[in-house]
Amino acid sequence: MLNNIKSILGYKSNDFPKQFRQIIENMYPDSRPDEDVVKSIYKAFEFGSSAHSDQLRSSGEPYFTHCISVGVKLSEWCLDHDTIVAGIL
Repeated sequence: MLNNIKSILGYKSNDFPKQFRQIIENMYPDSRPDEDVVKSIYKAFEFGSSAHSDQLRSSGEPYFTHCISVGVKLSEWCLDHDTIVAGIL
């Protein structure tokens, strides 16, 4: 799966966030991921991470940990990629 993600996003590094990889693996357990879906989710991940970079939860954790956890949970429930993107954002 990692090689598929790397080829879609054009990265040579394996340095993708664990939760992002988990979302894609949940969505495509037995097939090659859809290129547009991977790009859309990664763009949401990058935007959300940047937008919430200075925010902390009351526990002291970065706020974005909640957003990406929502995205992972939605992918576990086999929801569509637009819903997952909305959850991340």
